[in-house]
Amino acid sequence: MSKTEQKMPIRAVVIFAYDGAQLIAGPTQPLTTANEEGASPPYAVRLAAVSSGPIRTASGVKLIAEPLPRAVTIDTLLVPGGPGVHMFRKDRGALAALRRLCMRSRRICAVCTGAFALAEIGLLNKCRVVTHWRSCAQLAEEFPEVCVDPEPLFIQVRKDMDDRRCHCRYRFESRADRAGSQCGPCDKCRSATRRLHEAARWPTTVQ
Repeated sequence: MSKTEQKMPIRAVVIFAYDGAQLIAGPTQPLTTANEEGASPPYAVRLAAVSSGPIRTASGVKLIAEPLPRAVTIDTLLVPGGPGVHMFRKDRGALAALRRLCMRSRRICAVCTGAFALAEIGLLNKCRVVTHWRSCAQLAEEFPEVCVDPEPLFIQVRKDMDDRRCHCRYRFESRADRAGSQCGPCDKCRSATRRLHEAARWPTTVQ
């Protein structure tokens, strides 16, 4: 590795893993493709959890998670959905850790029912959001302060969170299409990645 490569900053992408989460290889693929096409700075994706070690996903596949980063500035925080999200919501320690990571993240992305985790810590209050189509009614019922729109595949929200001591500027909530595929999350990440790099190339034309 050259000295130039060693000094090059990276965009840290953290997947907040927990038992019962769905695999989200699809949404991270646009970041891998961006790296292959010469993204600068490049994306560095890591899987992290409250406790490092094996995480059993909803499909039964086990993944090895790193400990949650303590000092790294996070470019994108990905919160996966899955049946385990409802147990995750009951873990006050995990929610506190999620809140701290959100405060250090430039952009937050909830994939499918990962929106429940963000709603639980109040980040979606007064926001227009979407989740997996089968869970839209539940999200609206449990969190009446959240504006649930069941129609879009994904929603991009830009909101200043300083009044809540949260420094995120972008938040994305996504659902899969009605066949249950990963098209929605993939489209969302492609859109986010494209907008970021277009803004870098044409800052006066891209909002």
